[in-house]
Amino acid sequence: MYRSMVLSRTMEERLKEAYSNLEFRGELHLSLGHEAVACGVVAAASPCFVFSHHRSHALAVAKGVDLKPLVAEIFGKSTGLCKGKGGHMHLADVSKGFVISSIVGASVPIAAGHAYASKLLSSKTHTVAFTGDGALHQGAVMEAFNLASIWSLPLLVVVENNQLAFSTPASAHSSVSPLSVGARGFGMESYTIDGVDANAVYLFCRDILDKVSAEPKPVLVEFMLPRLSGHVEVVDFEEYLSAESKSERVEKDPLLVTKRVLLEGGVLSVDQDAELHEQAARQVDEAFRFASDSPMPEVEEAYTDVW
Repeated sequence: MYRSMVLSRTMEERLKEAYSNLEFRGELHLSLGHEAVACGVVAAASPCFVFSHHRSHALAVAKGVDLKPLVAEIFGKSTGLCKGKGGHMHLADVSKGFVISSIVGASVPIAAGHAYASKLLSSKTHTVAFTGDGALHQGAVMEAFNLASIWSLPLLVVVENNQLAFSTPASAHSSVSPLSVGARGFGMESYTIDGVDANAVYLFCRDILDKVSAEPKPVLVEFMLPRLSGHVEVVDFEEYLSAESKSERVEKDPLLVTKRVLLEGGVLSVDQDAELHEQAARQVDEAFRFASDSPMPEVEEAYTDVW
């Protein structure tokens, strides 16, 4: 899990730099601060099919998506996961069980459909929907909660609550706190826990998924975590956050928290940590070279894959 977290962080820091240098365009929502939840949940749920939102690079890495076509897609290149047509906000690798949508809240009803199919087919693959705190009051999300409960669907809904829907805090758009309480109105079990220690995330989700598998039903877990970047790069300068708030979020950096836990537990040494970062840097270098050297899609490609 920590290896995936380091790889994701290394890739996204390079993406941030490349974006600032105008190496690719479009929007860029980074997963900085979300790594422990992405990697911990995937490790606990494997084998799983995940449906997520536009801030999901860490999840792609956790699901084992090849970095070369991943970065190439973000660059809009023809060698990308979706031939450069989806870009950063529409990543998909069905072979790895990974699909995202940029539509706010869309991951939940889509995942509910997958959970319904899994139940009919008696599939052993877990269905996980990732969504954010700003999406919970979207109409389709609540409709999906209702149907998932009525039909007893084996669905895990993961809410990555970074306390900011762009610049809007949950207190300004929700009458309940914690947000997980709202799911209980649809008959769902729900929990709110810390999401900065990957091992704690893994252990909690492993137990929850055992229950979901034993007795098919939807469960929602809200993870509290920090967003360590603006909502979207370049455009958002986080002027709505105080210096104190920014400092508090840095102290909750999942990589620092998880690293400290591993070091104190004797699972990781300082030398091993340095080696993991070096390996990640090499992998990311190769992926960025591949993306940079890849061609843009031909104009004719606009007429293919159209249904």
